[in-house]
Amino acid sequence: FATATRVHNNNDDDDDLDDDDDVTPPSTTSAGPAPPLSQDDSASGLQRVLNAEAFDVLQAYAVQAHGDAEGARILRHLKAAVDKERAAEGKSFEKHWLILVQAELATRALDGGLCIFCKSGKDRTGMLATLSEAMFFDEKRKSDDNHSQDVKDDLDNEDDQGAAAANDERGTYPRASLLREFGTRLRICEKNTGRKKYAFNVIQRKFLPAPFQPPMAVIEDLASSVINRDTS
Repeated sequence: FATATRVHNNNDDDDDLDDDDDVTPPSTTSAGPAPPLSQDDSASGLQRVLNAEAFDVLQAYAVQAHGDAEGARILRHLKAAVDKERAAEGKSFEKHWLILVQAELATRALDGGLCIFCKSGKDRTGMLATLSEAMFFDEKRKSDDNHSQDVKDDLDNEDDQGAAAANDERGTYPRASLLREFGTRLRICEKNTGRKKYAFNVIQRKFLPAPFQPPMAVIEDLASSVINRDTS
């Protein structure tokens, strides 16, 4: 089925995954009504509304496909991430990037399809795509090694979700960095801009959540980032 999540992040205007309109909303518990938008918080307010609506659609599919109990189990971490975002209303500078990770894990657990993209499809998309690849590798490696816990179970402790979202900083983050520096994502940047560099400069990089920070070797210096600014 087409993935039923539509996820937005403050770092990206267009990171979304389309809804499956054929799913009938369930009568079971949901994330609740989305909070109203306020004039001084319209961007993050819209993000909360879209994420809450998308969760309800995904929950509808999970319940129909797997039943109430199993559907709730599969979506428990995504629900916690969405609820945490909703509880942070008014904190417009807080980035709830964990929703992106949990939406991917939940979609794969439901045998759904994934689509990752941003406005230009190269920089922010590249950061999430490479993190996803590194997480997928670690999850399969753990499964092959008969580990008792996989990536999703590492997130059982809500207080540790941010640190554990990519499974293991000592393994997953460096693996994602290798993919960012030596993988195919730089070829996409080159085809778009003629440069094998991500569009971030050192200042912009600091504002990215840690799991989405590219290696210093493949970002623009301050001067070049202005001269070769990507306006796509």
